[in-house]
Amino acid sequence: MKRVPRNFWTKQAVIDSAKAYHSKTEWRINSQGAYGKAFEMGWLNEACAHMTSKWEKKWDLKAIEVEAGKFSSASDWYKNSPGSYSAASKMGVLKQLSATMVKKIHPNGYWTKPRILADALKYSSRSEWHVSSNSAYSMARRNGWFDEAVKHMELLIDHGKWTKVAVLESAKKYAHISDWQKQYPSAYSKALKKGWLAEATLYMVTAPR
Repeated sequence: MKRVPRNFWTKQAVIDSAKAYHSKTEWRINSQGAYGKAFEMGWLNEACAHMTSKWEKKWDLKAIEVEAGKFSSASDWYKNSPGSYSAASKMGVLKQLSATMVKKIHPNGYWTKPRILADALKYSSRSEWHVSSNSAYSMARRNGWFDEAVKHMELLIDHGKWTKVAVLESAKKYAHISDWQKQYPSAYSKALKKGWLAEATLYMVTAPR
């Protein structure tokens, strides 16, 4: 990976970097430093304003299952088909589909602190990192590097309160609005109060009566 000077990622440099990509996933994979800086400084929405999210048009559940079957590990899936991987995460089937994949075995001593921090930068949430690179995730926890490794990742719960990210993550687990409302009434209420309901339930269907 090409190294850049510590202060290279100014806001303009970050935005210029983002312009080369059509999706957040593509940008995150190919320019981790710029993406991480954008997240850290709160520039993500502005930098990604030109991007479009088209995963839902292409990746229905059947297509995701077929695509996932091409890979022997979650990390290979993530690297080679980020669109289907992201769609699986949004649909709440990522863990299920990854469970049957072979985990890549690294030799003892492989997961040094620099490698763990670099690996963590590939992911935008703790759950994605845990599923796709469990050995790095576990070693970070074991050695006390976890907080540093995940500092760029989105917090789901902030001091016991539902953040927007947390609300959307909880909603991804359900296909029906009524099921989500029943299991996560506080998240549903927060979405309703903050005006996030339409976004959270975009791919849900009304349960049959």
